[in-house]
Amino acid sequence: MHHIQPDHLGTPRKVIQTSNNTAIWNWPILGNAFGEAAPTGTITLNLRFPGQYFDAESGLHYNYFRDYEPGTGRYVESDPIGLYGGVTTYGYANLSPLQFADSLGLDANGACCRSAEAEVRRANPSARGFVACCGGSRFSCVIDDLQDNPTAQRVKQTCRRKHEDVHRDDLERCVCQGDGRPAGAAPSAPGSGNQNQADAECAAYTISLPCFLNQRSSCRNNSRCLESLNREINHQRSEFTRFCGSKPTI
Repeated sequence: MHHIQPDHLGTPRKVIQTSNNTAIWNWPILGNAFGEAAPTGTITLNLRFPGQYFDAESGLHYNYFRDYEPGTGRYVESDPIGLYGGVTTYGYANLSPLQFADSLGLDANGACCRSAEAEVRRANPSARGFVACCGGSRFSCVIDDLQDNPTAQRVKQTCRRKHEDVHRDDLERCVCQGDGRPAGAAPSAPGSGNQNQADAECAAYTISLPCFLNQRSSCRNNSRCLESLNREINHQRSEFTRFCGSKPTI
């Protein structure tokens, strides 16, 4: 039996052989944002970015409605809806493949997030993330702190998305309100301010706080990055205590 290790978007990055816990397939993320470097290993795995399947004959990634060319980081075909999908009609995932994915070759989750972000910011200027709804699908969205350096930004994107993933998958407390409109932010938990909301947020902070603590080492000797993550960790601890009713044990 082998285990696939994905990254924060669900892209396979390693295949681990369980008998000796060694990697037998590797598709690195560093220096390979658009997937231009081919995987290496002793087995064949044709999965690529979410929704993509590698076609050995053409060298392209089949992405359902379109085909992706990793060497250029672009689709071979233009966006089926033309300029309505944006001015870069051949671009993949809003040209930000480390932050967004496009499982059907039609609309990156980033487009859904961006269209709902203004609505979220008006309701809560300090929001760090939210769940957006587009065409019946639910997307975990994060809001970047623009003053961060790339390392701190990457860590925050990873851990904030894990937080929002909990809400996205909580079908009882997070309703996909945006259906029937081009986009829309999912509403807060029904009965916001009561125990129902507290349970939802407690579950999410139980996931995101350890993520930040584990990722803090990524900053190493970068004092600016470490300072930013420490502020975020303090916020996470405070919110954990607020919603869970007790201080975190980590």
